[in-house]
Parts: sequence; C-alpha cells; structure tokens
Amino acid sequence: MDIANAKATWRRDMRKRRSQQSPLSTAPAVAALLNSPQWQQALIIASYSPLNSEQSPRLIDSAATHAGKRLVYPRVLADGNMVFKAPGAEHRLVEDSHGIPAPPEEAETVHAAEIDLFIVPLLACDKMGIRLGYGGGYYDRQLSLSSGFRCGLGYGMQRVSELPSEAHDARLQGFLSEHGLEYFEW
Repeated sequence: MDIANAKATWRRDMRKRRSQQSPLSTAPAVAALLNSPQWQQALIIASYSPLNSEQSPRLIDSAATHAGKRLVYPRVLADGNMVFKAPGAEHRLVEDSHGIPAPPEEAETVHAAEIDLFIVPLLACDKMGIRLGYGGGYYDRQLSLSSGFRCGLGYGMQRVSELPSEAHDARLQGFLSEHGLEYFEW
C-alpha cells in the first residue's frame, strides 16, 4: 500500500475510533501545559475551533486569555490557503470557506513566524511526533514557516506507535491529552 492510501485508511479508522471511543467529557491535562516552559515563554498562541469529536482547547484558550497571552485562530481562505487571525474583542468567530468557526476575513492576520505556541488538532500522532491531520496540508505549510512549539491536542487513544509519513509532514514537539504532556525528540 502506498503512503497516500495508508494515510487515507488511518484517517478513516481514527475518525471512527475517535467518534466512538473518545471520552468527550475528558478534558486535557491543561496544568501540564501551563507549567511548561513553552507556555511560560509564549506570547502568541495559535488555537483552533474544535469540530465534531475533536478535543476542545477551550480551557487552554481561557487560561491564555487570563494570562494576557494573545490568541490567534486559523482561517481557511477561499483560495485554499490557511492563515492565522487575531479575532480581537470586536470580532466574533464566523464560518470560513470550509464551514469552520474562525475570525472574520477583516481580522488582523498574524504570520506563523510570530506564533510562539501552536495548539494543533489531529486525528493521531505517533512516538516520533508524526501528526496525522485531515489531508489538506494546511498545518504542514504553516508550521514549516515557524519555529514555535508545536503541541498536538487530542485524547490518549489518538497516540499510536507509528504512522506513515512523507517528507512534507510537519512533526509535533509535544502531545497534550487527558494523560498529560508528552514531548517528542527529533
């Protein structure tokens, strides 16, 4: 099986597994992140709006706001590119071109290179920090532009031993679940 087909199989299986088995009421171990040097040093944090059975970064977002950190969220543009935008107090999240709640187009764009900490949605990640996303490459492209800390957010059951990968796949440096914060060496 080639890598593209292997990834498609993993995506299908992990979506099903997450929606059937994920403990949706189980919050991530946010204290583990808040006590990390990556959190302490971060001024700008990229979060996301959870869809379906994704782990919610709500508690992380709340802690960031309380700590005076700047939050930005991804927005997929009509041309197929993803950018990060700071919603600001005057903006509410609205659906982007993919139907995902995001800051409006007129919100300030923050370049990925300015982001200190990325909270990244995923379907799975492995022991090497390989992340299985949804197949659009949006996060791979943005993460390649930044040296910010890349932390996947999910449920413990999304952490697997090994995933297929390609050269363009951006790796994670950490994974936060209900079990704590795990770091990956690469």
